[in-house]
Amino acid sequence: MEGGNEWIGYTRLPQESINYIDKHDNETLWDNTQAKLPLDLPMEERVRVHLLSQAMIHFAQGIPFHQMGSDILRSKSMDRNSFDSGDWYNAVDFTLERSVWGKGLPPAWDNRESWDSQKQFLTQADVVMTPEIRRYAHDVFREHLQIRASSPLFRLRTEEQVMQRVAFHNTGPDQIPGLIVMSLSDGSCMGADLDPQAEGLVVIFNASRERVDVTLPEGFSNLEGERGSEDVAATPLLGPLQLHPIQLEGTDPLVKETTVNAITGSISVPGLSSAVLHQPQTGAEQGTFGCW
Repeated sequence: MEGGNEWIGYTRLPQESINYIDKHDNETLWDNTQAKLPLDLPMEERVRVHLLSQAMIHFAQGIPFHQMGSDILRSKSMDRNSFDSGDWYNAVDFTLERSVWGKGLPPAWDNRESWDSQKQFLTQADVVMTPEIRRYAHDVFREHLQIRASSPLFRLRTEEQVMQRVAFHNTGPDQIPGLIVMSLSDGSCMGADLDPQAEGLVVIFNASRERVDVTLPEGFSNLEGERGSEDVAATPLLGPLQLHPIQLEGTDPLVKETTVNAITGSISVPGLSSAVLHQPQTGAEQGTFGCW
């Protein structure tokens, strides 16, 4: 470990980096997020924001860590310090029948100053925890972990591998706000064939409520024809670069609307979605994915 000062530590080994977006301290991810969202945001989109936040942990290098129950939208009724709040606020119902969300204003000792705003959030009529919504969130959460487990490219072992194989493409002064485009390369120029099933992966996090189109640099897809050629049909999920099969067959209907346009070399991703695209490896030889 190396640190810039006594309070901060950095590591050169991905497996020593524990990544999290919520933990036992402070509000749960669900509770913390609700205070930042528009009051009129539909429940479906609130859940998508929650899952998008978790996806950034699932598809990052290092070790993902979550607070118990985060996959089922765990709430402590916005309690920011629940160590002595008892089961009324700390309970987790794995049958999905009951949620702590909206069970009352949290205890005064660390929450009194926020009661006015918390009451506004906790009494929103359209924010209702149902077993169906929580099951949906749980299933998508599991599918993200299955995608992570499906490729060693999500679990690189050294600093050198991360620096060489991971790249970000929506950068610079002309970048699209709210969009992260990450590639994980297993092309021949990268050395060892870490994933014999894939030449590479592209992960796109779209935090906008609107669909976003992004064009990747040359070298990311061995398209069946030249980019811009009419010989290449523009059909959904065309060509080597395609939506990951777990998402294609999964729980989230919106992410299935992700499309790859071989003519323009662009990918279109629905709003509030994390789309994983992979380029299958055919045969024993690596391709040129990411070898620009």
